[in-house]
Amino acid sequence: MANRTRLFNCAYGFYIAMHPWLKGSGYVKVGYTANLSRRLEMASFTTCFTPEWSYFAVFELESIKEAFLLEQAVLFLFKDRRVSNRELIQGSAKEVLEGARRVCLALNLNALVNMQPNYSSTEGPVRGSSGRELFPDNFSSTHNALRPNTLGRYMEALEKLCDSVRKPALCDKITVDRGEKFGENEEEEEYDLDVLETYKEESFSLTTLRPYQQEAVTRCREELESHGATICQMACRCGKTPVAFKIIEYYLKNKRDARVLYLVPGLTLLRQTVRKLYSYGLREIKYLLIGSCPTSVSLGDGNSLMMTTDEGVIENVFKGSSSQMVVISTYQSSHIVSKLSVFDLTVFDECHRVCGSASITNFNSVLFQPRSGNRLFLTATPAYDTPIKMDNTHLFGWNSIPLLSQRRNRCRLRERVFIKNCFGRRHG
Repeated sequence: MANRTRLFNCAYGFYIAMHPWLKGSGYVKVGYTANLSRRLEMASFTTCFTPEWSYFAVFELESIKEAFLLEQAVLFLFKDRRVSNRELIQGSAKEVLEGARRVCLALNLNALVNMQPNYSSTEGPVRGSSGRELFPDNFSSTHNALRPNTLGRYMEALEKLCDSVRKPALCDKITVDRGEKFGENEEEEEYDLDVLETYKEESFSLTTLRPYQQEAVTRCREELESHGATICQMACRCGKTPVAFKIIEYYLKNKRDARVLYLVPGLTLLRQTVRKLYSYGLREIKYLLIGSCPTSVSLGDGNSLMMTTDEGVIENVFKGSSSQMVVISTYQSSHIVSKLSVFDLTVFDECHRVCGSASITNFNSVLFQPRSGNRLFLTATPAYDTPIKMDNTHLFGWNSIPLLSQRRNRCRLRERVFIKNCFGRRHG
């Protein structure tokens, strides 16, 4: 391919992003996107980190599949320094840049590298009336085909690359200029990104919380104890589940018969949540999984749990037990337990998902019930332009922090978490 057209309006690519807090802690954020010009303006970044995110470098590519492949290959290359289950790498941005360059050469990817690009505010996708980003028509189907473990046919090349990187004598010094191209090939390759399920099992572990997570736990506990409800707003991939785990753990330690309801938007997240809570340390607690999948959920140590939507079985579980319990349910099946006033804490994960209808549905039935215990709402993107708005103090609680105080505290809260307690207003 002799010439490459830059896709300004919808640039597919891999990016290396920086934030002062991350840089100070020695970490780099990487990722892939269908729109480089708008990625850092999306809600998952701006809600907690604006305006200090910036690109260190971007690799513009010709398809979303290539961008995803490059992201996964870079994460594999730095697997020894990757933060578990996060797109964060311990090291310098220059190291990651060098690694990404080597991956492009090894996998024959045609990438246009831009250093510290500054995309025009006029560039980017068309947005709908709600402000949500509108991707190309074929993006959804393409994106649905992407999976986390997709490196099967490239493993040999990547293993060799890992070996070469470990040998300092083979590491050359490079200088990357704006617009440099790597791996140009006359023949465009169609990458096979089918899942290899046996390649690597997903595992979860939690040793210590990061400072911003600990701050989130402390502030959420304060607001729950003071007001009974709080919204914890954290950027995507920043670890809301560890925060929820520590709060759940606190409730279980302080009440012998504490019961917790954890609501999630789907079976996949249900499985992931119970595995995380179990792996993080809640191993001696009784679990009840409410969902429509008939297969068991493996906990990774030989134990497994079954889901159920049988109302009789669920009722008997509560009648026959006075011990501590964690109930994890999909929103779709939560109506089964919506009228039970037995929960000391209810966690609404991805809580913006319950805001889609002002009428009572299976999905939001728990939200509309009178509050019998405390409620923790987790989200990266609070909903304000939906039928149910998250500044509804009746449903989400009362805002006890004055607006001026919130603004004064914003500098301190920018370290990847912004706790909004019981919104009475939308804070910008």
